[in-house]
Amino acid sequence: MIEYKNNFILLSSQFKNRKQKMFKQLDKLKYLLDVCNKIESRLQHKILNIEEKFSNKNNLTDDMRKNNIIFNSKKQLHNIRDSKIEIIKALFTVNSNIENLFLRIDQLCFDNIVMFSTIMRNFDELTKI
Repeated sequence: MIEYKNNFILLSSQFKNRKQKMFKQLDKLKYLLDVCNKIESRLQHKILNIEEKFSNKNNLTDDMRKNNIIFNSKKQLHNIRDSKIEIIKALFTVNSNIENLFLRIDQLCFDNIVMFSTIMRNFDELTKI
């Protein structure tokens, strides 16, 4: 049992390291999502500003420039939104992995406590025989 205690101490240290790595991953993904949101907001403002800037101009050249700029900005916006979807999926995956890790650790610790309690009870019964 003493050997198991030492293993448990080692394992708890490993779990702590694994947990920290997962939380760092989560923080990085949240940061990326925040950056994507800021870029998306800037692109939306850029599109609005371009539309305002070119609203008074009625010639074909300006209209083509406006459409080209807006098309490229919307294309970037689409790419940013696709990136956000992938980041959100990764956030859910990492979050789920964290929850599963904690649930599994809790389940195993609970099982070990119940088993240890049973062993102790059996030793007590043996001493009474």
